[in-house]
Amino acid sequence: MSNDSGAKLVADLAALVGGSPTPKRLPAVAIRGALADKRGRSDYQEPAATGTGSIASPLTEPAYEDRTFYNTAVTYKSTDGLWSFTVNPIREVKMVDGNETPVRFVYAQPPASPA
Repeated sequence: MSNDSGAKLVADLAALVGGSPTPKRLPAVAIRGALADKRGRSDYQEPAATGTGSIASPLTEPAYEDRTFYNTAVTYKSTDGLWSFTVNPIREVKMVDGNETPVRFVYAQPPASPA
């Protein structure tokens, strides 16, 4: 349906109903604040090249040997008690991001016997 036929359809329907539809207007909004309204404008500023504070993907672990573990072993048991395993929890994992910047993940020591 083109705009011409759409406009004709609206005109035909308005003739059947008895008149042309009056467009509804939004109510005027009261002016608030101390300054008069005006159009805003800003100049583009190039972001800083360094010091963004973000991590670039992907994170990769260069060497498993760089991981450190807590000395206190923690034993986890299955809910039915049929099996269990004991591990030394990870303390820190060293990674590098996509920009070859070092990233450290330092984990809290878990409780001696998890619930």
